This record gives sequence, C-alpha cells and structure tokens, in this order.
Amino acid sequence: MRSVSPSQWSALRSLDVACGFLDCRLKCCRFRTIEDRTQWAREHSLRTRVAESADLAGLPPTMRAARQVDAIHAARASLVMVNTALRESGHSAIPSEHVENHLVTLEQLAARHQAA
Repeated sequence: MRSVSPSQWSALRSLDVACGFLDCRLKCCRFRTIEDRTQWAREHSLRTRVAESADLAGLPPTMRAARQVDAIHAARASLVMVNTALRESGHSAIPSEHVENHLVTLEQLAARHQAA
C-alpha cells in the first residue's frame, strides 16, 4: 500500500489496528512523526521504493520474483485486515485490485523461474 487519499489517511490514523502498519522502519523516518508524514509523502514513497529495489538487487535473480510474491502476500493480508477494520468503523475500504493484479503477475514470473 503506497498511496492513499487524505480522507483515507485520516481514517487509518483513527484505527488502532492500522497504526502499526503506518509506522516506517526506514532510517529517514526515525525522527519523524506520523503527523508530518503527509507533508513529505512523495519523498517517503521514493525512499521506500529505492530501499525495496536495493534489497531485491542484493538477491540472486532467481530469488527476486519469489521474494516479491512473499511481500505481496504479506501486504495483501495486512490490507484485508485494515480494510475489515475500515468497513467496520464505517469508512470506505482501500482499493485492493492492484495488489491482486501484482500478485498474479509475480506468481506467474516466479513459476517461470522455477521451471527454467
């Protein structure tokens, strides 16, 4: 989950179950609060993507797709939990179709690498 609207962000911050998912473990976030994250969201998104790319680049090419499949499965499980809490509290859910699309594509890539 990379981008959410300001109203979704407010809804997420109001839910105890979602607060743990909003914390970032990157060094750039160490001294920043969750309140000022919206002010530098674009920078944060870029730093997150660079960190993910660097982690993947450190793996052998044959392991990269499988690692991404595992990451997407974890993201999907988190998104289901958060969306359930959002719906129960009367908020609209965060769209998840893109996660399913990424997962299908990555699973196909991982299968190709295992077959090769």
